[in-house]
Amino acid sequence: MVKPQQRTSAIDGVIRRLCERYGRSSFNVVEQWDDDTCAVGVSGPADGATLVYISTCNLPEGQYDVTVESGDGEDHVVGLDFEGLATLVARHLQLPGQGGR
Repeated sequence: MVKPQQRTSAIDGVIRRLCERYGRSSFNVVEQWDDDTCAVGVSGPADGATLVYISTCNLPEGQYDVTVESGDGEDHVVGLDFEGLATLVARHLQLPGQGGR
């Protein structure tokens, strides 16, 4: 498991920005991918049934590769900017604020 101090600055940055937008208690950070320092998952704080996997691996700065895993299946989007990522995270984790339901 990757420790927070081993994550890339791009992944740390996206976590920080999501925390600033939605609040740290709005989601859980999930790190279940051994040795993957350029990716992280976030899930809802209540049940964790939906996981949003965020990767910056082999992408230009400010671009994100996102996979949403839920009971409804899997959805994959490549090349999102932060606004697109934040909207997708809010929609799938049902967070308040921009993009939430």
